[in-house]
Amino acid sequence: YKIIAHEIDAPSYIACAPMHFYIKHQDNVGKWWCYETTRYNYCDERYIIETNHVSPQAIASGLYTKPLTDKETLCQMLYDLCYFYEKRTGFYSNAFVRKCYTLGLRYFPISTLRILELSDLKYQLDKDLWQRGRRDKYDFTDFPDLQARYLQFQEMRAEIEALGFYQYSSKEIKDKLDKIKELSERNEIQ
Repeated sequence: YKIIAHEIDAPSYIACAPMHFYIKHQDNVGKWWCYETTRYNYCDERYIIETNHVSPQAIASGLYTKPLTDKETLCQMLYDLCYFYEKRTGFYSNAFVRKCYTLGLRYFPISTLRILELSDLKYQLDKDLWQRGRRDKYDFTDFPDLQARYLQFQEMRAEIEALGFYQYSSKEIKDKLDKIKELSERNEIQ
C-alpha cells in the first residue's frame, strides 16, 4: 500500500502501535488518519488509544502513531527482526540483538528498540548476579559495579515509562484473547 501510494505521489507514512502497523495519511483539512490494511478500515488516534492500550503520552512522545521517515521505518524493522529472532531462537540477549538495537537507536532513539535495550541490560545484570553467587537480584553487597548497572537499568526503565510505553500483563493478554474468542464464537468478528 505504501509503495503504491509513493508511486502515485500520495503522501503516506508508516506508523506503529503495539502489535500493529498503519499507513498514516493526512486529509485535506489537516487531520491524520491511520489505515489498517489487515482490517481495511481507517481510524484515528482515539481508536488506537482505546483498542491498543496506547496512552496519549505515548502518542505525544512519538513512541506510537508518529508518521515515520523511511529511515525510522527501517529501524522499526530491526525491532521486528529481533522479535521474530527471539521467537525462532529463544535468544533476546546476545551480540546480534545488541547490534540491531544499537544501530536502530542511532537513527530512531524514541522507539520500541529501547525495550530491547532494557531487556538486554536486565538479562546481563541478572546473569552477572547469578554468576557471582547472588540469588537475590537486589543484593549488591560487595558489587558496586552491579549496583551502578542496576541504577542505570532503573533510570532507563523510568525514561521508557515516561515515553508512555506500557507492557501488557499476562492476565491482560489472556483477557483480550478470551474476549476475541467470545466475540468470534458469537460470530461478531471474523
